[in-house]
Amino acid sequence: MAGLLEVLDAWAFAELDARARERGWQVRRPAPLMRVYRAPEFDTYVRCAACEGEGVTRRGLCRACLGLGRVRR
Repeated sequence: MAGLLEVLDAWAFAELDARARERGWQVRRPAPLMRVYRAPEFDTYVRCAACEGEGVTRRGLCRACLGLGRVRR
């Protein structure tokens, strides 16, 4: 049964895994039939110092991060 599950897992995610690897994304398999895809460029973002990651300030929408709460290093 475990072998069948492994084959099904590989078949179900083959195209998505290949596309993710082409883009340079990290592919993690925490459990059978489950994937976590992560783009490394997320590591280049940090919390916005102007709004402390909230996206807003006393004056309204944060202009430093445009309301996202994160900025590139």
